[in-house]
Amino acid sequence: MAGPADADILVSLRSGHRPTPDYVRSLRLALNRDFPGVTFYFLPADIVSQTLNFGLPAPFDVQVLGRDLAGNQRVAAAIADKIRHVRGAVDVRIQQPADLPRFAFSVDRTKASELGLSERDVAGSVLLNLSGSTQVQPSFWLDSNVGVQYLLNIRCRSIG
Repeated sequence: MAGPADADILVSLRSGHRPTPDYVRSLRLALNRDFPGVTFYFLPADIVSQTLNFGLPAPFDVQVLGRDLAGNQRVAAAIADKIRHVRGAVDVRIQQPADLPRFAFSVDRTKASELGLSERDVAGSVLLNLSGSTQVQPSFWLDSNVGVQYLLNIRCRSIG
């Protein structure tokens, strides 16, 4: 999830159901009508599609990188607006909201060096401890009894 206002809802359909895209189409229309201003999107429903998509939340993933966060957000918004006008494009969104709280820190290079650490080591450790291994390498466990997949989030902590 991208922020504190996000939620994932998993819906399991009974065997013999209508085609999944029919439900998605109906839900997309009803949710946007009933909850204006709220962003809804539908992730791939099966592990094969998710795997083929390298764990990304959409079949197409456009990334904007740069040092100017506000500028990046403007460029991303402009690109998203153009993509929204492409016939057949649905669930177009900017995955990373611009108004979330941020955590900033600076590394004391001297103290880090005394411990044998580089800035990259510290940044990697912070990333892993704050977000878990899903940012590094997504891991899934498939419960074959019910056909449900679970995202595993593993945090390692060394003591001593």
